[in-house]
Amino acid sequence: MSPDWIRRFKFARFTFYIRFAEKPNLRGFLGSTIRGGLGHALKRVTCIDRTMACSDCTGRFQCPYFYIFETCLLYTSPSPRD
Repeated sequence: MSPDWIRRFKFARFTFYIRFAEKPNLRGFLGSTIRGGLGHALKRVTCIDRTMACSDCTGRFQCPYFYIFETCLLYTSPSPRD
């Protein structure tokens, strides 16, 4: 069962402009770098207690950051190669 906020979640299109403090050395990891930056920003604006680990937080089941970045898969789907 999904948390209430995920059922009410509305999708939108956004344009992001990224300004690096120094020249990035990405070497093929642009997607991971952007995901990490978005995760860091989301956690910064949604975290209710930065002194606590996400897994111990009482608000984790209502937290968008936890839902997107910290939950594990409950099951795995079959590989398309199987």
